[in-house]
Amino acid sequence: MKIHLNSRNGMYTVVSYDNTYITLTTAKHYAFQVPCSDFKCFAGGFNNSNISTEETDRFLATVNPSMFAHQEKMTNNIIEAIKALQTESVVKDEEELKRVQRELTALKDKALEDAREVYRYTIPHNEFRLIRPIKFIIQENVLDGTLRFKYDPYGFVDNYHSALSHLFKEADWSTINGGWIQCVHGKIILFGKSGDYGVYDDTIATELASKLFTEKIVFSHAGAEMLDISHLYDDIPF
Repeated sequence: MKIHLNSRNGMYTVVSYDNTYITLTTAKHYAFQVPCSDFKCFAGGFNNSNISTEETDRFLATVNPSMFAHQEKMTNNIIEAIKALQTESVVKDEEELKRVQRELTALKDKALEDAREVYRYTIPHNEFRLIRPIKFIIQENVLDGTLRFKYDPYGFVDNYHSALSHLFKEADWSTINGGWIQCVHGKIILFGKSGDYGVYDDTIATELASKLFTEKIVFSHAGAEMLDISHLYDDIPF
């Protein structure tokens, strides 16, 4: 079984694994071990063509149960959607076609709710590598003014601030601004802004992110482009 990692480029062969560590070898047979949180995805193409679905499912269920559960739900939803389309493919009546469309919309809504369910539980913020920058949003509770920091490390939705806002849509919470987040060499770097909601506040974002990433130092450059601040972090490989 061949996989990609968050912490480094390349493709690696799995030798053994449990729910804590994965033992891997390189093409030159150098063996090393990484934590399960370093797993990014399975290698594509023909690299895993000889590996059964049962084996990949067993691996994913062990090293990343949350991702496996979401993938299983999404797969079931897609299968149901295909069955619905196949069943209704011969229907010509306009009202029947509208009904099928409503059913597909309901399936999409169900998939979104499955993603929301994952984030209702505590997730391992300190273990996410976030080598590639992704977007974050800051939301405010309209009743008491409290704020919260939200992002999508599992990549359940498209990387748009509006998509994040929809993913974390909840009564009494409103998205007020956003930016980008990246983690390299133990540093959490916040930067940029949201084209939909505007630029965030450095002090507020730093405080909120620090509550999530308790084992990392948070730096913030609201409104700045990464190319403009990269010189401040010599150990970041740009």
